[in-house]
Amino acid sequence: MKKLGTIQVDMDSFRVILKSYNYEEDPAIPQRTIYQIAIPRFLELFNKYNIKATFFVIGEDLLKKENQAIIRWILGEGHEIANHTMTHSINPSFSSLTINEKEKEINQAEEIIREVTGFLPVGFKAPAYSIDNQTIAILEKKGYLYDSSLFPSSLPFVLRYMQRIMLRQKTGKTQWGRAIYVLAPLRPYRMRLDKIWKQGKSAKIKEVPVTTMPYLSLPFHASFVYAAGINLFKIGYRLVKSRNLPLNYQLHALELVGPEEMDKRILNKRPGAKMSLNKKLDIYNYILKNISKDYRIVTTKDFIQLV
Repeated sequence: MKKLGTIQVDMDSFRVILKSYNYEEDPAIPQRTIYQIAIPRFLELFNKYNIKATFFVIGEDLLKKENQAIIRWILGEGHEIANHTMTHSINPSFSSLTINEKEKEINQAEEIIREVTGFLPVGFKAPAYSIDNQTIAILEKKGYLYDSSLFPSSLPFVLRYMQRIMLRQKTGKTQWGRAIYVLAPLRPYRMRLDKIWKQGKSAKIKEVPVTTMPYLSLPFHASFVYAAGINLFKIGYRLVKSRNLPLNYQLHALELVGPEEMDKRILNKRPGAKMSLNKKLDIYNYILKNISKDYRIVTTKDFIQLV
């Protein structure tokens, strides 16, 4: 019998990605949205491998009518829509916002998702894994079923260093999670509200951490595979299967955008961005073919009910 897994797509827009590199989107340049370019490719691949995924959307992107139509298309294919905040705050990091600012980011995205889809989201992911116990308490109070912001990796300091290089900053402001989160379980769990990286019974909401390599605590999701090569996936995937773990594999919408379709400023910053679309599709096909062979991939909402 196949093990259970879930696949999540972070719908970070060109605007958000440019902002993460301290650039502004140029309104004088008409651009197709990342929804229009990448999402048809995702849906085709997911249909090919019988995958039902969860798409984490940013509320501001749903202000565009053309994006709303694509969200309804995603839903029509049986996938899930979840909350990725209203603006995807990076500088300052989401966890450094005040409690009122956090609630506003969650509530505004939640409301526009309800307007577009007809229902409230039940899942949440913080920008850049910047989660804290205060945000979990907000989600708990609002009745969310799960959060998927914890990144149990040994790389948070490396990521901060990489960001400083990419942003050409002497000090990084974005919080890419916390080093202590490496201690979190590698399977869904109920949290302690005071120490969210620990199992407990004080919260009803479940945490669905991004799957990292057992023992090594290294990430092997697609962004890193683009930068390091397919062997990174092979090693990580073999270790996950050896531990008989459920899988939460993370993707980003930008990963299925060709270099000729991308803002040149992103090309010069994002690892793997210059790779041809055909090569990117080859990598995705390899990853999804292997995952779908070993795992029954369901939406994260269904995943937490079954594991």
